[in-house]
Amino acid sequence: EVIFKGAGSVKNDSNYLPYRDERKPAADQFEHSTANFNDWVYCLASLRMLTDIGYPKVTDRIYDISAQMSNMLKSLGFTLDSENFPDKKSGIIAINGRREGKEFLPDALQLFLKQKKIYTAVRLGRLRLAPHIPVTEKHIDRLEIVLKEFLSK
Repeated sequence: EVIFKGAGSVKNDSNYLPYRDERKPAADQFEHSTANFNDWVYCLASLRMLTDIGYPKVTDRIYDISAQMSNMLKSLGFTLDSENFPDKKSGIIAINGRREGKEFLPDALQLFLKQKKIYTAVRLGRLRLAPHIPVTEKHIDRLEIVLKEFLSK
């Protein structure tokens, strides 16, 4: 027995009113939500902004700021997965849980950074940093200060 119904689960779903009870015959009768059109609006705005800036400029900036961040992390002794792929560029930085030959928990570092309002993610046991065009050298300097605080504990 289906408990919920939504705009996408009933026949003639493009007309919201009056509400209807007749379900679609296929699996989409279980769709109990409407599409999130706001996300599409935001996505389009983001794509327009990136197009206006120019994708080559965006790519160059991401690679540049990621390289600066990677160099700072390496200077603090962190081991990055990107070191295993020196001829492959990426804007994503993965700290693999080793620093100067010693293991640490990426989850613990992520929690510490979050308390300092620096947001990262742990993916596949690695701390993931993904700087984008708004990240500046000042952000890297602040990250370095916070990391030094973490390492001093």
